Amino acid sequence: MLTSMTGFGRAEAELAPGTRAVIEIRSVNHRYLEVECRLSEGLAGLEDSFRQEAARLLKRGRVRISVAVKGDPANPKILFRSEVARRYAAELKKLAGSLKISGEITLPTLLSLPGVVATPEKSFLPPQWAVRLEKALREALAELSAMRRKEGRRLQEAIAQVVGQMERSAAWIRRRLPDMEEKLAKRFSARILKLAPKADPRETAAQAAGMVSASDVSEELTRIGSHLTAVRQAVEGQTGLAGRTLDFLAQELHREVNTLGSKAFDAAVVRRVVEMKHQIEKLREQAANVE
Repeated sequence: MLTSMTGFGRAEAELAPGTRAVIEIRSVNHRYLEVECRLSEGLAGLEDSFRQEAARLLKRGRVRISVAVKGDPANPKILFRSEVARRYAAELKKLAGSLKISGEITLPTLLSLPGVVATPEKSFLPPQWAVRLEKALREALAELSAMRRKEGRRLQEAIAQVVGQMERSAAWIRRRLPDMEEKLAKRFSARILKLAPKADPRETAAQAAGMVSASDVSEELTRIGSHLTAVRQAVEGQTGLAGRTLDFLAQELHREVNTLGSKAFDAAVVRRVVEMKHQIEKLREQAANVE
């Protein structure tokens, strides 16, 4: 079963009376797994555990985890150390007198000095909050994963249609090969005779046969069939990271179809080749969203 890299998950956690946290997770396609955390002030200590939990469930995609705390997060109040400020003021007055410098000692000056303002701890996270937030994160990740699987089923159906269309085109070309080879042999024979009217007919036929053989596309069709089988196996989950596998197979299919098109001297076959290239582009677009 395929999994998309696009999805959304949301969960809430009640941290305390009047205080709730909302966790939202969004993911889009990316070559590797990239997890970005946007946490409310004071929750930075959870970033590593959030990243690890996301990496446990997700293999690829650009993932953004946002946590917003609504209500009163009970931040510690800022404290002003008056005694420290008085000592600073006294020492500054002595220093100004000894240096014979005039001027007033202002409140902004005192507040800027170390130790006058007691800053609160950056992390105000009670242990029980961490437990509740991590539980909500798992719920949001579960919702995200469910959406990614649902989108993956849609991708799987779309890729199956692409593979079926390409298989039908390849089968049609293979059925047309005898007729195409016969037409090519006649065309090459006529061209040789035009350039060398007195050439031996047997030599002309042999040269034409060699030219037809050089234009044979049987091997390309066989490899295309093999690649399409591999695409089906990737879609069914028989490989590792299906997205990267599908991207590689799309490149290989494009190369084989290009070669097939360069060898084809039949207008109807060329039209089928153009259609196959169109289907390969669809495969690439779908593969770009597969985990």
